[in-house]
Amino acid sequence: MCFAHVIRETAANAERILAHSETGYRLLRGNNFAIANFMNYLREFGGKGSRFDYLLGELIGSDPNDPNVYRFAIEYLWNKGQLTEALALARKLERLCTPPINPRTLYCYRQDLQIAHLLERGQFDPLEEARRIVRDLENAAGARRDHP
Repeated sequence: MCFAHVIRETAANAERILAHSETGYRLLRGNNFAIANFMNYLREFGGKGSRFDYLLGELIGSDPNDPNVYRFAIEYLWNKGQLTEALALARKLERLCTPPINPRTLYCYRQDLQIAHLLERGQFDPLEEARRIVRDLENAAGARRDHP
């Protein structure tokens, strides 16, 4: 999985990057990091389509306690204009972040070093962040209804 990151600096390596990240995805079936890694490269270098949507479904099912899975999927769906689907996932994220928070959920948040630092300092509240995402999506969905 790491080789794609190493050769990433050159756009000419796009084909090799996709091949290596796909290999990581295939060898580490069900691993949410491998799926998201492959999806990120697909998003960056093209080839989204139905394959990307299939991978998104696989990613969501890969680790129901990983908030990063939901955040990734919400962002993708929001950017596609699928606000209803994004909002449904945001509400699942909100439930996931409602205390008591699963230790796996906190572990996954801490994989982002910036969030880990903020958690340590008491400056990141997973539930408040999830609620903010829900509010933002509700506002975006409401604005879209008001202005077709």
